[in-house]
Amino acid sequence: VSTIIETIYGECQRRGLKITDVRVWIDAFCVNQHRVQSRMLNSEAVHASEFIATFASIIDCVHELWALLTPWREPLYLKRMWCIFELAHAQRNKARDCVNIILPASEASDFRTFINSAEGINNLGHVFRVLGQVRIQDAEATVDEDRHNIMAKIAGDDVDIEDRAM
Repeated sequence: VSTIIETIYGECQRRGLKITDVRVWIDAFCVNQHRVQSRMLNSEAVHASEFIATFASIIDCVHELWALLTPWREPLYLKRMWCIFELAHAQRNKARDCVNIILPASEASDFRTFINSAEGINNLGHVFRVLGQVRIQDAEATVDEDRHNIMAKIAGDDVDIEDRAM
């Protein structure tokens, strides 16, 4: 959590924003994803549509999406199904420049060193390869039904996700 707070604070400083004017929504803290497990233990269905609608409506309301990539060489954010959904939804439904990649200070320093090294232009190719290798098909999802429903939503399928309980 300290890395998240330090990175958000640093991004505010870099942009000249007052931290008290910035509102942050962090999915893991704001959407109770653990309720799925407790409801499943009670044999209650939890539809993926509940989470998809919640995430989508919140993303639609934010001014910007700050994607925290750490470690930058192999970002965990880009390996998680729900995070890729956030990015895809923001890119599809908001202005293209609303998605901003942010790095913790130590990662940003390592990134600058990597890019500014003697092999800089070749290293930049590595960065593009890392980002270009993101495949939602390879992303991790705790619940298998999430994988299917999120991929269908991103693809724009007419799959009725209401009928598919997790």
